[in-house]
Order: sequence, then structure tokens, then C-alpha cells
Amino acid sequence: MSDSFRSFVAIFSSLKSLYQCEPKGNFYRRLRCTAFFINGIILSRSCQLPDVSGKCADSRKPLSREKSFYRLLKNEHFSYQVHYMPFAKALIQAVQADTVTITFDGSLIGHGCIALVAGLVYKNRALPLCWIVKKGGKGHFKEKIHMELLDQLMQLIPKGKKVVILGDGEFDGADFLSKIKKNNWNFVARTAKNRVMVEGNESFQMRDLDVGEQEYFWVPNISPENSPTLICHAVIWWRRDFKEPIYLFTNLEPVREALFWYKKRFTIETFFSDQKSRGFNIHKSHISNPERLEKLLIVAALAYIFTVYFGIVAIKNNMLQAIHRKKRCDWSIFKIGLRFLNYQLSQFADIPKMIQLDFFSLIV
Repeated sequence: MSDSFRSFVAIFSSLKSLYQCEPKGNFYRRLRCTAFFINGIILSRSCQLPDVSGKCADSRKPLSREKSFYRLLKNEHFSYQVHYMPFAKALIQAVQADTVTITFDGSLIGHGCIALVAGLVYKNRALPLCWIVKKGGKGHFKEKIHMELLDQLMQLIPKGKKVVILGDGEFDGADFLSKIKKNNWNFVARTAKNRVMVEGNESFQMRDLDVGEQEYFWVPNISPENSPTLICHAVIWWRRDFKEPIYLFTNLEPVREALFWYKKRFTIETFFSDQKSRGFNIHKSHISNPERLEKLLIVAALAYIFTVYFGIVAIKNNMLQAIHRKKRCDWSIFKIGLRFLNYQLSQFADIPKMIQLDFFSLIV
């Protein structure tokens, strides 16, 4: 049995285990094609269809495999709601943390497109939960798109769960933050230094705030100009290792807690790096259709989750010494997962054939 087929069997078995009923008919065929696709992405470290098909365990000719992946990305029945949303819900339940921390950000993917992603903060990484892909280059999404992604996210989070939303300066829109607050969630969002705030009958810019000799200074219960419905706290945060102050909006108290959570916003950058230059090179997929890129992200996101899972298994089973130095480990859990899979294949050792999502709670 080839290495590619062994890893495919493990992935396909795990995918089937995530559904309560045994897959049948066309759904079974789509799920099988998805498993081949995931397997090819992980082994080829690429999202280009010719590269993926070259590493696929399918017995058909590479060109036939490539066409099957292309058809999957065009298939209207291959959707986020059916093939990823149940998995995202289960993942949130599996990461047993008191607070669900979600970070928002966007990045270029494919050819001439940009993806807006909401990721679950986990072990210095962000596990993708939902996303929107639009045509465009570098720059910010409109607040309307932020609201659309927030609506998707609200369908995933169980009621009563404590949630903190993190975002950079793109996500300081008053309507966006008001909707988060209305849902009884918390937020910490960066804003611009020239943002005008209103306190009573007085107005000031965020840059007018001064930390003095302290690490941070905050003004409670104020509103951005022209947005009286959003009542929040304005914070200026400046440490010695910062090149310039960071200005924040938050509805969290105490403010020290808001600073603690905001440090985790940057985990979404590691997800994009793992999807791009350090991992699957999704930015070189040459796909320019946003709808197909959204479907490609289903497969790439699942490949990412499986890789992180293999990293968890390696740590749980004390396998780090076999694939890395003994005294310390400076690899990310994503890189550990890639190396662990390669090691297991090279040693003809067993590959986990059942993804146990409760493992994600072991090393939060």
C-alpha cells in the first residue's frame, strides 16, 4: 500500500466519522473526492490542481484526478453548510475553553481575490470557522461584508457561550461592534489615532490620549463621533517594545483583560502563513473565481485542521523526540503535524484513522 493511499484511508475514515449517518450515493462520492483532495494538498504542500493530483492516491490518471477536483469546486452541492459547517460547530464544542476567542482578518488568496476569515484562537494558531471571498487586491472590506461574516459566525456559536471578537483597524465600524455587543459578546478592536470620540458635550481624537508613565490609559463609556448608539471604552496602550501606541475600542472590563485578549489577534496571521508560503500555497492556486475559492478553502481548511490534529497526536504520544531535537521544540503545532505524518509514512507506522476532536482540549 502506497504512502499516499495510507494517508488517504486515514483522512477518509475520519471524515466519515464526523457524520452521524453513513454517507451514501452522490454525497459519498463527494466526500471521497474531498478526502483525495485533502490528502493531495497535505502531501504536495500545494493548492494547484496539477500538483494535488500528482500526489493523490486515486488510481486514475493524473489528468482525470485533476478534472474531478475541478468539478468538485464547481459543484453546487459541495457547500460550506454541508461539508464544513457541522465540523466547525463540533470544533467549537471540542475546544473546551471558558471563553471562545475569535479573530477576524483578511488576506490575498488565489488570483485577484481576498478572503475574510473568522478563526478560533487555539495554541497560537487560528482554526478557520467561516469565511467570505471577494474580488479585490490589498485593502479593507466594507463593513457590510464584516456583518455578513458575523452573521455566519453567529450560526456556529452556542447560545450562552462567552465570546470575545478580536480585529485590527479594519474592524472598528460602529455598526459591526454594536451588533457584537447586542449579541452579548465582547470585542477588542484596533482603531485609528485620528478617530474622533465623544464624551458628553466634548470631542477629542484618540491621539489626544496620553498614557503618561503607565502602560495604558482608558476613557470609559464614550462613543465614536456620529455613532451615539455604540457605548464602549477607548484605550491607548504603549509598551517599550511598541514602535507607536495602539488605540483600541472594547467593552471588556477590566481593561487589562482586553489587552490580554488583543495579544491573541495575531494568531490569524499564522493561519494565513500556513495556508500560503509556509504550508499549502493557496495564494498560488491560480483560481480567480471567488465562489470556487470559497470551496477550495473548505478543502484547504480541512487539510489544515487534519495537520494540526496530527501535531496534537504527536505531542500526546510523546513523539516529538523522534522527529525533532530532544531538549526543546521551536516548531509550531502545524509543522509538527506535517513532520509527524511524514515520519509515520516513512516508518510504515499507523496513521490515526479516526479524528478525535476532544484531543483539541488537551493542550489549549
